[in-house]
Amino acid sequence: MNTTVQRAPWFDDHTLFTLRSPAGVEVQVGSWGATLVSVKAPDRAGAPGELVLGFESALGWRENASYFGSTVGRYANRIGEGRFTLDGRSYRLPTNLGAHHLHGGTPGFSHRPWQAHVLEEDSQGQGVEFRLHSVAGDQGYPGALDATVTYRLDPHGRLSMAYRAVSDAPTHVNLTNHGYWNLSGHDGPAEALPTVDDHILRLHASRYTVTDGELIPTGEIAAVAGTSLDFTGGRRLGAPGPDGGPVSLDHNFVMDDWDG
Repeated sequence: MNTTVQRAPWFDDHTLFTLRSPAGVEVQVGSWGATLVSVKAPDRAGAPGELVLGFESALGWRENASYFGSTVGRYANRIGEGRFTLDGRSYRLPTNLGAHHLHGGTPGFSHRPWQAHVLEEDSQGQGVEFRLHSVAGDQGYPGALDATVTYRLDPHGRLSMAYRAVSDAPTHVNLTNHGYWNLSGHDGPAEALPTVDDHILRLHASRYTVTDGELIPTGEIAAVAGTSLDFTGGRRLGAPGPDGGPVSLDHNFVMDDWDG
C-alpha cells in the first residue's frame, strides 16, 4: 500500500490536500500560505489524535494572525527597525511588529496563495509541492525570488518538509514552517491538555543567534554548549539546561552540517 493524496476545495478559491499513509497518519496541507493544516496520527492504543494547532473556521485560516502551520517568509523572525544593509546598500522594510519587521511583512508568504502541484511518489512518499513568485522589491526586499515548499508523507507515516528559494540578486531569505506541535494531542478541554514539557527535542545546532531584550538578533552567534539552549544530545523540553536555567525558546538556531 502506498501513500495517497486527495484534493478538495478549502475556502475562497484555495485548495486543501489530504495525504494518507498506510501507517494511519493523515496530513492536510493548504495552498493559502502553503500551510500545514492538520496532522493526525494514532496513539499507542491506535486512537487518532490531532498533533498541530489550527482553526475550525475558514475565517481563522484566512486571517491566521498566529501563523499556525503557515510557511513564513520572505524572512522568518524579526529584523530590527525594518532595516538591513546588504553589499553596502541599505534597505528599508515595512514594520508590522511595533518598530520592527516580522515574518516577511504584511502580507508575507504566510498570507498569500501558492500554486500547488501533486507530486509522483518517490522514496520519501507521495507529496504536494507549493510554489510562489515574489517580485523584486516585494516588502522592500531586493531581488525577484522563486520559493518552493514540498510536503511528503511516506508509507511509514514520516512527514518531511523541504524548502528551496532561488533569487536573481543577493537578498535575505529565511523560510520555515510555523506549526505549533503537541505530540500528545490537543483534543479535549483546554485545562486537561498535556504540555510539551515531556517531549524530547534534538537539534543538530551547536550555535544560536543572540538576541536583545526585544528578541532582535544582535548579530552575535554564540555556542549553545553549557546553556539552556543545548539540545544537541536530545533533552526534555521541561528539563533545566546545563546551566540550571529554565528553558525559554524563541531563538534562531544555526544548523550544523548534517547528512541526515
